[in-house]
Amino acid sequence: MTLKFLRFHQLLWSYLNHKNQFYDHLNKFDYYIAKAQNGDDEAQLKVGKMYLEGNNVKADTKKAIKWLKKSADQGNYIAQSELGFIYSDGIGVQIDDKKAFQWFKKSADQGFAWAQMELYYAYEKGKGVKKD
Repeated sequence: MTLKFLRFHQLLWSYLNHKNQFYDHLNKFDYYIAKAQNGDDEAQLKVGKMYLEGNNVKADTKKAIKWLKKSADQGNYIAQSELGFIYSDGIGVQIDDKKAFQWFKKSADQGFAWAQMELYYAYEKGKGVKKD
């Protein structure tokens, strides 16, 4: 194969991939919201993140927290960690180090390393828990 052929193949693949992504974005929210409403914790996480970031939908922190809590209450460790960040950083809510710690702890107890690191910092600085 020649270099020109390979480059053409890469460009064609990139175009087709982006074209598919464009069409995926048109229906992505509708797809995930339907699954989320049926109790799928992964879809609830995705819907929560979409609302949080304004991805394929208008950003709405209250709706983001609602969907993330639904997912987190089913044991989704990523949603639990996301809620920890929301409360520790005060994203659309008052900063609440105790709530942040509780969500990070739930996530960390499932082995999520990022949440475990956040617990380390919480204990070190005494944020939401007695300094240790």
